[in-house]
Amino acid sequence: MKKAIISLGFFLMLALVGCSNPVQDDLLSYVNDELIPISQLEVDAMDAYASVTGVNYTDDYTLYDVLEVTVLPNYEDFYEKLNLITPKTEEVKEIHDIYVEGVGEQYQALLTLRVAIETQSLDEVNAANEKLMSGTQKINDFRFQLQKLAGENDVELEDF
Repeated sequence: MKKAIISLGFFLMLALVGCSNPVQDDLLSYVNDELIPISQLEVDAMDAYASVTGVNYTDDYTLYDVLEVTVLPNYEDFYEKLNLITPKTEEVKEIHDIYVEGVGEQYQALLTLRVAIETQSLDEVNAANEKLMSGTQKINDFRFQLQKLAGENDVELEDF
């Protein structure tokens, strides 16, 4: 299965330039106080997923076991905590909603992959891949919109 799940865990708020505004304050809080503390759950899930897919794939049993024991519990916890975040400004809320939708699609893809392994269904594998691609597109859109909003509000985002 193609490794299409993308991790958020690479943003870090760095600097403010000029006076703050409500969007800037909300954006800083959103990333520093809300996303970063939960991002390790996503990283742990995706690292485990990557360890048994693509070139690291060995067999369905191993993939299924890692999905059940590590990937799904961590990603579900991440998704649930992401859903609890309530940005204060409409601008941050709009991009947050894109992220929630993308993560939700990827979570559904992982659940579908589990069913595909249980039933040995190629149709389910294809459905999981479609959900992964759609979720990835939304997460990429979220990242773009986050970068754009940060730039418009004098907030620097840096990889870490």
